[in-house]
Amino acid sequence: MSSTGNQPSASNQRGLWAAIIFSILIFGYFLFWVLRLFPTLINDEYAALDFVYRSITTGQFTPPPHRFYKPYSLVFGLLAFAGGPLAYEIVAVLFAAGLVLVFYLCARQRLSTGFALLAAAMLGFAPDFFDGTVRAITIIPGMFFILLAVYYGNQMRERPGAWKRYSLFAFLGGFVRPETWLLAFPLTWWLFPKNLKQAARWIAAPAIIALSAVIWFGKDWFLSHDVMYSLKVSQYDKMIGAGAPFGLGRSFYWFHPFLGPKFGVPFEIMCIMGFILYTWDKRKGLLRDPMFLTPVMLFLFLVISIWRGLYPQMRFFFPVSVFLIFFLAWLEERAFKFLKSRRLSLPAWALVAVLSCGYFWWAGLRLNGVELKALKRESALQKQTVDLAQYFRPLLKTGKYRVMISNRRDDQFSWLLRDLPMQDYFYFREAHYFTQFEGKNFLSFEPDWIVWVPDDYHKQDVNDMFLWLSYQDRTELAGRLIALEKTVGDYRIFRVSRLGQAPDSGH
Repeated sequence: MSSTGNQPSASNQRGLWAAIIFSILIFGYFLFWVLRLFPTLINDEYAALDFVYRSITTGQFTPPPHRFYKPYSLVFGLLAFAGGPLAYEIVAVLFAAGLVLVFYLCARQRLSTGFALLAAAMLGFAPDFFDGTVRAITIIPGMFFILLAVYYGNQMRERPGAWKRYSLFAFLGGFVRPETWLLAFPLTWWLFPKNLKQAARWIAAPAIIALSAVIWFGKDWFLSHDVMYSLKVSQYDKMIGAGAPFGLGRSFYWFHPFLGPKFGVPFEIMCIMGFILYTWDKRKGLLRDPMFLTPVMLFLFLVISIWRGLYPQMRFFFPVSVFLIFFLAWLEERAFKFLKSRRLSLPAWALVAVLSCGYFWWAGLRLNGVELKALKRESALQKQTVDLAQYFRPLLKTGKYRVMISNRRDDQFSWLLRDLPMQDYFYFREAHYFTQFEGKNFLSFEPDWIVWVPDDYHKQDVNDMFLWLSYQDRTELAGRLIALEKTVGDYRIFRVSRLGQAPDSGH
């Protein structure tokens, strides 16, 4: 690895070709796992496929409650007619391969070719990156556009016209993830007008990005007649997922349990050290540096979002973790240069080798022990959901029923039965929340069917509350008979009827 940041053009070209080849290999790597594990599509995106398919085939816009759709998801929801979930996952793989390449380009603007390639490799084999890609989570294309904008943002001092591409890619990213809207704010001081001629650019640049937010909220109004619908859905998800609300301090706390296991605590500390060192090194131009401003904005946005109504999940922390990988590489390069400048070449190379091997060892351990294990279970459960839908198909042809099911498991179920009327779903998390905090018995919601799988999108206390469904086949409760009718893999299907009423008499 070179210890200099300014290298000959030939070296840059070799590094670029190496990054392109690596991104192609990453594409093949992820595609292999997508095909091997399919289906593992996350349930938000099943909902988008289902909604687009039903809307086009029936002409009725009937989004289910407590779901909101990103414009990106609605556009790619057209894949419901050409490849469905598998096509959606392959699109995610394309974005993931592109993300690795763009990350290298951003890192190369601050690091030597060798360390930029090392950073790209660290990202390529990051456990949460693997999980997000194989599940086709929208944070992957969202981060692709964010990094493209950052790449051109890094050029704006030398090439003022780069603001056009910065704004364009931030605009496109704004269709995928609301975090991208933050990229409009730095433009208000980066492009502050020095004369009247520059005023139009100053207004237009952030307005281009903000237009994606206008379209996003306009979509909410069009589908739900409420411009704040997405925010209300997020708040509802947090309410039933987290139970009692928590304050700002705990919102900061969530970064450790999500990022610590991903990196390992020693590397988590080194990432933070790298950020501090980068901040010190770049302190004179910090407020014009997208590699500093963007992760800080993403961090603060996530903290405030969790505090005000976002249920914390691993995928929301991915954008911050991408930048932390860059700061880890920055720390390694600085240590490498420090030792090399004192003619300690062997210790310099040994340090880089040990730290890099340690990172990849931990990433592999984490991936195999957590993410891949969870994905294999998810794949098995989604395959069982196909059989579950086939069992229910003749039962649900006659009308609409109230189905109690795991939170978000209903989306794949509904997609598989997209030619039938959409059913009315209720979740175990909702039942737990209203029982614990509202004193409302879950049977008061009048379920016709209960579809139970232990440890499926449940908090531990939710799982404990309904664990009796794992072993009791017949239960009389509050004037109802809850009787096991069928098991499909891990699913246990219960019919709920009033005592004295025939189980098959309908609702």
